[in-house]
Amino acid sequence: EAGVHEILVSPGVWDGPIDTLGKAITIRSSDGPESTIISGNGIGHAITIHSGESSDTIIDGFTVLDGTANEGGGLLIDNASPEIRNCVFKQNNADYAGGAVRVTNGFPLFNQCVFESNTASWGGAVSSFSGGPQFMSCEFLNNESRDDGRGGAVSAWTSDARFVECEFSNNTAASNSEALFIVDGGGAYAPYIEGTLFCNNSPS
Repeated sequence: EAGVHEILVSPGVWDGPIDTLGKAITIRSSDGPESTIISGNGIGHAITIHSGESSDTIIDGFTVLDGTANEGGGLLIDNASPEIRNCVFKQNNADYAGGAVRVTNGFPLFNQCVFESNTASWGGAVSSFSGGPQFMSCEFLNNESRDDGRGGAVSAWTSDARFVECEFSNNTAASNSEALFIVDGGGAYAPYIEGTLFCNNSPS
């Protein structure tokens, strides 16, 4: 709707998918992720952001739960660069890539988010292809890549993925990549890791 710049969401379980439709808008929970859930109900994405959105599009303070898709079960970002704040991505699944989040050709910022108990073949929690997602003070806990995939928590192909003051704990990969699997495109990309803890990650 024209002139609407913020939507304040009350506690409860809200059915996805939510599509931001290219709008510069903040969608924020009033009471935080503990009591405000966006659910994919096991049948599709919980949230999609794929219409050229910039950092003026903000998702703040939700649990994103039970999304299921081929890519990006919880959140699909394509050709967009939103900001995701204070969100918990939990128990999402992708058949192929990015159990919680799939990013293609975008530069989103994830700030103080938790990725827990998500599964996919490639990137149990997050898969990125091209672009450059940034993760600031995020936690990746108990995620799993299965089948012949890579990256128990994150799989990043030809991507300037950045991780600053993050934690990777108890993530499991089907192959020998453990928590994080990065392919840098022959030096054309520059993934970056700073002040980040890796603990008890393992191949399955």
